[in-house]
Amino acid sequence: VLLELDYVDYVMKQTLTFLKNMPKSKRKNKGQFFTSANIARFMAKMFDANSFNKNHISILDPGAGTGILSVAFIERVLSICPDVKISLTCYEIDSDVLPILKNNLEYIRLKHLDQVYYQIFLVSFHE
Repeated sequence: VLLELDYVDYVMKQTLTFLKNMPKSKRKNKGQFFTSANIARFMAKMFDANSFNKNHISILDPGAGTGILSVAFIERVLSICPDVKISLTCYEIDSDVLPILKNNLEYIRLKHLDQVYYQIFLVSFHE
């Protein structure tokens, strides 16, 4: 039985608000691209539901942005295996996007206490 979850829609709304408040020129200078909800869900469906551990999954997102790709994967996994535990590790280089990322992941964590865990690392490649 597949559960209907709307986490990607929530993240997309938060992302669009962020984009409205962030000048396009600033995003262009940073080389930022934000994935649409449709593409994120399409990519998440590419994972074979039979190929992952049904008890615990660890996810690494090396360029998390607002978290839409990770959230799409989490949404898919939870719809198939509602009891799986998920550990997500996110890396991001843009401190401007961190509050949105944290808010989005916290939204999911609060709906799945003791099941979804995340950690976020801000990394800088500038010296």
